[in-house]
Amino acid sequence: MGDEKKNTESEHINLKVLGQDNAVVQFKIKKHTPLRKLMSAYCDRAGLSMQVVRFRFDGSPINETDTPTTLDMEEGDTIEVYQQQTGGLLLFGSIIRLCFYVFSLLNHFYLLCNNKIVINCGYFENYNLSALAMIIPVRCFTCGKVIGNKWEAYLGLLQAEYTEGDALDALGLKRYCCRRMLLGHVDLIEKLLNYAPLEK
Repeated sequence: MGDEKKNTESEHINLKVLGQDNAVVQFKIKKHTPLRKLMSAYCDRAGLSMQVVRFRFDGSPINETDTPTTLDMEEGDTIEVYQQQTGGLLLFGSIIRLCFYVFSLLNHFYLLCNNKIVINCGYFENYNLSALAMIIPVRCFTCGKVIGNKWEAYLGLLQAEYTEGDALDALGLKRYCCRRMLLGHVDLIEKLLNYAPLEK
């Protein structure tokens, strides 16, 4: 009876799963069970999709068919969970939607003519295009960092002979996604504002 219990315990292993929020979840599984079950259970518990997370053990990715035995795991070993960076495609799709939205607004409400924008209603006067250059986005589409209202400060730093990289660092935009969002957005808005549908 005691030997059976000992054999059953030796067939199981306790593993820790460490999320990016430093929360540790413990699992007890059989040594020959594919880690797909552990990964699926963790995702269900954390409310994540298997497509957006990656599991690593000792710095190497874990495949769904791997088992604790094939990876030489020992009692109490830790599996790390990383969320995949999928922002590039999402960013591109968001910029395309932004283009259609801005073109729609320009075609319905604005008449573009030589660096002046005339709003088709009697309540507003003519505005210089540069005053409208930094309307959106307020946040980075990828990481969510607030980047709005930094364009004028960026131009001021460039005039103070900062390099482009140093100016972005000074504004607190250290991530690549935030830098591209700010610079790419401004390029896009300038192109849209210089678009004149009435020119032939």
